[in-house]
This record gives sequence, C-alpha cells and structure tokens, in this order.
Amino acid sequence: FGHRAGDEVLAACAQRLSAAARPGDHVARVGGDALAHVAEQLDDKYAAVELADRAGRALTGRLRVGDVDLELTVSVGVALSDDVVMTLEADDAGSRLLADAEAATADAHAHGGSRTSVFTSQRRADAVAQAELAAQLSASIAAGELDVDYQPIHSLVTRAVVGAEALVRWHHPTRGAIDAATTVRIAETSESIGRLGELVLARALADLVRWRRDGRVDAEFAVHVNVSLTQLASASLVDSVRAQLAVCDVAPHQLVLEAHESPLLSSRPCIVRSIRALRRLGVRVAIDDFGTGPKSLSVLTDVGVDMLKLDGSLSLPPGSTLADVRVVRAVIALAHSLDMDVVAEHVTAPEQLERLRATGCDTVQGHLLAAPVAESELGLTPTSLW
Repeated sequence: FGHRAGDEVLAACAQRLSAAARPGDHVARVGGDALAHVAEQLDDKYAAVELADRAGRALTGRLRVGDVDLELTVSVGVALSDDVVMTLEADDAGSRLLADAEAATADAHAHGGSRTSVFTSQRRADAVAQAELAAQLSASIAAGELDVDYQPIHSLVTRAVVGAEALVRWHHPTRGAIDAATTVRIAETSESIGRLGELVLARALADLVRWRRDGRVDAEFAVHVNVSLTQLASASLVDSVRAQLAVCDVAPHQLVLEAHESPLLSSRPCIVRSIRALRRLGVRVAIDDFGTGPKSLSVLTDVGVDMLKLDGSLSLPPGSTLADVRVVRAVIALAHSLDMDVVAEHVTAPEQLERLRATGCDTVQGHLLAAPVAESELGLTPTSLW
C-alpha cells in the first residue's frame, strides 16, 4: 500500500502501545516494524508477561488505513534485567536487554506469531552455542569436510534398488557425528544453507556418475537430494541445478529434489516458480515427510510435483488399524490419479512391506531394508529381507 500507509500503521501502533503502557514506562520505535516497551519496577516475570500480553492485545486487531481494513498481528518478546545483565556497564546492559528481547520476539514470530515469548539465560546460552555451531559448520563446508551418506530406495514391484537419498554427515571435532536433520537446521540459522545444498548436490551427482560408470546402476536410477525453503525461494536454484547436471552429464530425470511439505504449503510465488522451472528442466520434485503438515492433502492439488514421500506415521507401522490402511490406500490412490509416484519412508518392520504393497505403494526406504551408509558401503542390490 506504499510508504504512507506503512507510516500510518506505525503511528497507530505507537499510539496503541503508548495507551497500554503504565505511567513512567517508555515506548519507542527501534527499527522497521519493531517497537520497544521499557517497564521498570515490575514484581516478577509474571508481571512482565502480563504487561506484554496487554501490549500485544492493544496492538492486535483491525486497523483502517485509507479505504482498506487491515488485520494486525504482533509477536512479543520479553527480556528481564536479571543479575547477569545488570552486572554489565549501563550501556552494555541496555544493548543486551534489547538484543535479548529481539531474540525472544524472533522466537515468537518463528512459532507462528501472535504470541509472547520470554527470553531466559538458558536461551541466551543456547543462542551462543547455536551461533558457534553455525560458524563451525560454515568453516567445515568451506573446507570440504562434510560427507554424504546414502539410504537406498527399493521398488515394491521389482524389489530392485531404484534410487538413494543423499544425507549430509558432519563429524564435529568434539560433538561427534551430527545427523542430517540437525546439520540442515543449523545451516538454516545462518547463511550456509545454500552452500550446503550445493555441496550435497554436487557430491550426489558425482557419485551417481561413478556408479553408472562402474555398471552398478542403470540410466533410470535416481539420487534424491533435499532442498530447503531458502533454496527454493532463491532465484539462482534452477540455474545452479542446470549447471551441475551439465557438468556431471546427468540426465535431469535421474535427480529428485525433495522439499518438506511445510514450505510448499506457503504457496509463495517464488517457490512455485522454482518448482515449475525445475520440472520443465526435467528434474523431478518430491514432497518429503508427507503427513506431518496441517493441510497435507491441499499440497497435492495446489503444487504440482512428481513424487510423494509418506512420513513414518503413514507408512503403516506396527499397530496400524484397518482404518489406517484405508486412509493410506486413499492417499496413494489420489497421488496416483495425479501421476505421482509414492515412497513410504521410515519402514522399520517386515509386516509393513506387505501392507504397503497391498495399498499400491510404489517404493520404500527405511532402516528395515538399509540404514544410511557411506558411499563406499552402499549396497545397490536387493536385500535378503524380501
């Protein structure tokens, strides 16, 4: 709506926050859409949270700007002037309080907004540790010190190994092995996620070329590589993928990029554009961990993809009921009607294989068949469990 409308919103929020403040409190705009409320002489944390909730309620709600009614939401972060902070010099204490409050606000926003989050000394310690890990990960990526493990994907029809998912493996010098999910989460808190994604993709394509040259896989074998929300939103993703495919001389259909369903649910134009461009290139796109999001079925029709990877909760684990089987069969039938292949993840028990085959599932992966292993240990022949 333009800068003028933005200024009107900020002015209105300043008035609302000032009205909610107590006599003697201080309120200020500290940048962008961030407002600060400094309150002294509060009895305890609960009084601070009560005051923060009151401020949140004052800022939340409908606001008319010009001819448009806007619905405002607010994320509130609370920082307390505990003994640790107040032992610092006055200027440092104020900066620390503001930084702590901003971190708590970011936490509230990351958990959906419209809520209050309280910063604690433990959270500060966790934030410092997270920042140190992120810096160490960035250095390890730059030095090429990360490895890539692979977990085979088996066909339920032919029992052959038809693909393998690439999973980054980070051996931290003091923490030991850090799993792929944690490594990716750390990378996403910094600016390392793009470089990490490129590293894993390059390594997976190079390994695929070697397997093909050695006669271990055929021209239909695919490597699966995870992509993050940050990567999908990047305008350079498609060009990077195209370039790496060309360098390795890999056919696009031999690459499957897996995205968690949460980013896809956002239906952000930049993400939809990336997915469509990747598919035009011939790269297949999969929804990973399908079944964990709040609107899973809508993804199937809202975002065009090639493959569905069922979360462990939908892979008919031990204890599944007849109703569970019917739900999974319906999901698979819907996916097939949309020309999607279906992979069941996290298969851990033998009885799951027959149940999933009966529902029409195409392929499976999980520790029952093979755990993620280093490239040199990867088995590309059917397991004896069949």
